[in-house]
Amino acid sequence: MEKIKRKATIKHKVSKGKITTVKQSEKEKKLLRLMAKIHVECYTMDTEFKTAWFFPGYNGIKGYLGTEKLIFAGINPSYGKFPSKPVKLLYDSLKKYELQNVHITDIIKSRLSKQQYLRLKSNEELFNKILEKNIKWLKQELKIIDGNLDVRIVGIGNEAKEILERYFKGKVVDIFLPHYAWVESYSESSRHQKRLRFRSAIRNIKKAFVIDLNLKS
Repeated sequence: MEKIKRKATIKHKVSKGKITTVKQSEKEKKLLRLMAKIHVECYTMDTEFKTAWFFPGYNGIKGYLGTEKLIFAGINPSYGKFPSKPVKLLYDSLKKYELQNVHITDIIKSRLSKQQYLRLKSNEELFNKILEKNIKWLKQELKIIDGNLDVRIVGIGNEAKEILERYFKGKVVDIFLPHYAWVESYSESSRHQKRLRFRSAIRNIKKAFVIDLNLKS
């Protein structure tokens, strides 16, 4: 995987009564500033969808603060509790294949229930307005990770992949990754095969990304 040189600042956090130091790169600081900006702009937008959400770090996975040039992007965050069983599948699978520093994000930053999302999509004018605003934020995100937008993006689920291909031609990984919520929505008897399919897709995505890096080096 690509090694990124970092200018680090130090911040402190308290964990189980112990103070530990956490190095924070320039890219991570910029991502945090962008996160704060999105929270404010999302809240002040003239819509009912005012609560933004970002993938946190968990179990060694950096989430939104990942700075690798491999991006995993879903369609939008839901109101589910973190970490849900489906999200654990995503994080555990990334850890299994040593993809701790990938950048995990959503195209639309606002938290939406399934019903809210369907209602929003039924209003084409409003949906396109919100989508364009969020694509602008996503481009800013990706520019922080690589100023030349030399990134590879994985769409999590069909709809995310279709939208990403519309706005980021030539940068979307041509390997289908089913949405982790879809995998976990089936009966226990059928989940095993779907989890294997999900993990296999992530393994193949990593292989393709590493090959791409080697071709450029």
